[in-house]
Amino acid sequence: MGEEAAFDVSRLVFWVMILGIVIAAAGTAIQFGRTRRFMREALTAMARIEDVQPLSKGLSTAFISFPDALGRTVDAAVAVPALDHHAGEMIDIVFRRDEPRDVQLNSFMSLWIMPLLWAEATLLLALILGAFLYSGLARLPI
Repeated sequence: MGEEAAFDVSRLVFWVMILGIVIAAAGTAIQFGRTRRFMREALTAMARIEDVQPLSKGLSTAFISFPDALGRTVDAAVAVPALDHHAGEMIDIVFRRDEPRDVQLNSFMSLWIMPLLWAEATLLLALILGAFLYSGLARLPI
C-alpha cells in the first residue's frame, strides 16, 4: 500500500508538470499570435511626450500625442523605461489603425517581451520535467 501511494504522488507530480507545460505553451502561442496580429495591423508614427509619470521601479507612463492615419491628433499613454524619456521628447511608436489609443513603443523589448517570457516559462518547465524523468524520480518511493 505504501508503494502505491508513493507511485501516485510521483505520477501526480508528472501530470502537474505536463499540465504546466501545456498551459505555458498555449500562453506562448497566444502571446506570439497577439503580437504578430498587432504588428500586422500596426502603423508607425513619431509621438511627442507631453508628460512622464513614474509607474513602478523600472517603468514610467508617458502621456503622448501623435497624428493617426487620418491626420487627427491622438492622445494616449504608453509604458516606457523609467528615466529614459522626458517631456518634449519624440519617440517612435506603433499603433492600431482601428484603435489608435492602443499604442506601444516601436522597440523589440516593448513588442516581444511577453511572448519571450511565456516561451522561457515553457522551456523551464520542460527542462524540469526532463530532469525529473531522467533522474528516474518517478520510480522512486517518495
